[in-house]
Amino acid sequence: MIRQVITKTDIPRPASAVSNYLIDLYGHTLKQAKLQKLLYLCHGWNLAIYDKPLIREPFIAKEFGPFLECIHFEYYLLGNGLITHPILCYDDNGTFKYVLDQSDKCIPLIERVIDIYGEFTYPELFSVVYDDLAYQKIKKDQSDGILIPNSLIKESFIHKIKNSKLILGE
Repeated sequence: MIRQVITKTDIPRPASAVSNYLIDLYGHTLKQAKLQKLLYLCHGWNLAIYDKPLIREPFIAKEFGPFLECIHFEYYLLGNGLITHPILCYDDNGTFKYVLDQSDKCIPLIERVIDIYGEFTYPELFSVVYDDLAYQKIKKDQSDGILIPNSLIKESFIHKIKNSKLILGE
């Protein structure tokens, strides 16, 4: 398979490209539930630090935390099994894309998120994400399946910066 890369750095990336990068980092030892949580954490920190969304698709508030439907649909048949393949995706021009370019400025942030949260078990990640202020606000005010606005995610992660010693840095 020919691997092409996402190279633009100032636009939100397809969830599939960020997912594929994480899957490559984990060497196909990742389950969908953990992937969903890591994607949310990467997206939230990117919003708080760079004031830009990392992922273009919206996060949805579901019973077990923030959720990207496109990722769920891709790996639905795996259930709770290990992810065994990358997501095949295309950009708006119909060009096949697979992973992020190593020069993409979001890579250091993604890798820092993995340094901090990557060894967390699923229950530990669930706790971090489930207690997120943006997720809790949506879950309190609405039923399952409601979009979590990026503005609310950003506000939540800025709150994390102000109220903890956990700084991701650039």
